[in-house]
Amino acid sequence: MPLGVVSRDYALRLASEKNLDLVKISSVSIPSVCKITDYGKFLFEKGKKEKGAKKNRRKSELKEIRLSPNIAAHDFETRVVWAQGFAEKENRIKITMKFKGREMAHQEIGLRVMKKFAKACSKFSFVEKSPMIDGKIITMYISPNKKLDVKEKPVALKSEITSGLFAENSDNIKIENIKEENSDAEIKNT
Repeated sequence: MPLGVVSRDYALRLASEKNLDLVKISSVSIPSVCKITDYGKFLFEKGKKEKGAKKNRRKSELKEIRLSPNIAAHDFETRVVWAQGFAEKENRIKITMKFKGREMAHQEIGLRVMKKFAKACSKFSFVEKSPMIDGKIITMYISPNKKLDVKEKPVALKSEITSGLFAENSDNIKIENIKEENSDAEIKNT
């Protein structure tokens, strides 16, 4: 039964009359919240609650998936299936893309692949941190949706994800003026 706000001396006297201890529950609030109880029993129950909470709490791991700017359609689908598996296990996912050589000149292609990956994973996850370029690496973080149905089958990849994603001219890029003698090509965005 709550006593309300009383002095510390009065609370200590009540506790000693009942052969119990005065235990401070919260020192943050003003006045401090205290409870008259057996201190040993209090510690046991507190430890039991913490152990139960720790048991129910699952440690979320960070998994990494690597992409490349010129990834094939089937490899892309496989990475999406991996991401869905990680999301079902409630793991955060770090998607990285490393550029090599001449790929550095066309970082926009890598950004498009990252955005397509995020869109393909949008059924079971959300973008926690959008793609960021850091030197030769693009990094993006996605996290699983909290209301993910674990029994849900993997997404229909062929029809939903890759249709049009890897086809020529899917992003309105066309190659013109190919010269056979020096095989240079101009790329124009339309």
